[in-house]
Amino acid sequence: MKQFRGSIKYFIWIFLILISACKKDPPIGIYSNACTPSNEAKIFYLKDAKCLALQSIWKTHSPDTNSIVIPEAQVNIALNALAAIYKSTIPARDSIVNLYNIHVSLQVGMRSFFIAFDTSYSWTKELRKGNKVTGNANVDSLIKKYQLEPIVSSWSQDYYMTIESKDYLNLKPLLDLFSNIKGVKYAEINRIYTPDAIGYGSNISTTSFENYTLVKYFFGNGNTYYYWDFKVYNDCSVDCVKSYYENVLNEPFIIK
Repeated sequence: MKQFRGSIKYFIWIFLILISACKKDPPIGIYSNACTPSNEAKIFYLKDAKCLALQSIWKTHSPDTNSIVIPEAQVNIALNALAAIYKSTIPARDSIVNLYNIHVSLQVGMRSFFIAFDTSYSWTKELRKGNKVTGNANVDSLIKKYQLEPIVSSWSQDYYMTIESKDYLNLKPLLDLFSNIKGVKYAEINRIYTPDAIGYGSNISTTSFENYTLVKYFFGNGNTYYYWDFKVYNDCSVDCVKSYYENVLNEPFIIK
């Protein structure tokens, strides 16, 4: 009986969170700074915006796929949309920001990569020591320009090394440059799968349309999946389209 009452309280709690989640937000586009992210919003969402910008670049086959530095214009599209939701008064904002602290789950493959090299080259010996000046002009230039850090660790092998960047980058074209340097056998993105395979974690996705950006938030705890869909219009006004949850044993419960 106690377990049954606990289950009822649990679903009532979920219902109360979601039932008021998608009320229409008052238009904020009438203000001149409506689309200017606050410093607080930048701190909270800048990394997410860079991840989303890179995803969009590759998804749309943009010419920017050749740019190692993620273009600021692409980052701002995502950042402005996320910042508009961040400073909105929609009740769902409290759930995604404060309650669940939702961020993009795949923030890997953008700062870390490894290279395998021929140890007979003098510059590889210097890199293996963790030196940023190796004597190879091409390598030294890339390290300096993109603020790269050779990582020396006890498990590293003589012919293999991890390199990390200070900022989030589009690593594919950077690795192409490394691969063409004499002494490098191959270079690959260091891929780490962060979300739990059975639904733990969170994620954000964006899709741009002519008049608005669709922003989707997800949070999962293994038993229940929560979703929030927002439209952020070009004037940075926000509309929460729907929020709903799925229990692994039940059909989705949608509140429009």
